Amino acid sequence: MLQTAIMNRIAKRALVLIVGWVFIALGIIGLFLPVLQGVLKRFAKQFPPRPQLFKIAYVGGWSYVVPHFFDPDKGVMAKIEKGL
Repeated sequence: MLQTAIMNRIAKRALVLIVGWVFIALGIIGLFLPVLQGVLKRFAKQFPPRPQLFKIAYVGGWSYVVPHFFDPDKGVMAKIEKGL
């Protein structure tokens, strides 16, 4: 029973970590931008606007970003998951 509770806590923390990394990755490649002004204003102090937006080509293009972050065997996300 205690082991199950501990495993559930670890799983929840791992999920938060993974989701956080996905949002960071999406932010890096410029896909996670607020579209509602109310959301932008509400979280402006926590998440100030980036000084410069850029196109995906700036970080190597889609042909680099997708395998680098999301390749199921060698991508950044796979390495994070394997480390949990």
